[in-house]
Amino acid sequence: MDHEIQKSCWGFTMWTVATLGGVMALLYVFAGAGS
Repeated sequence: MDHEIQKSCWGFTMWTVATLGGVMALLYVFAGAGS
């Protein structure tokens, strides 16, 4: 049970990091293109 919870937690963390990374990359690109 604990292993399953830990695995899902890792998956959630990876998705969060990937999403934030994508958003930051888009903001960086748009900011660079706008200036």
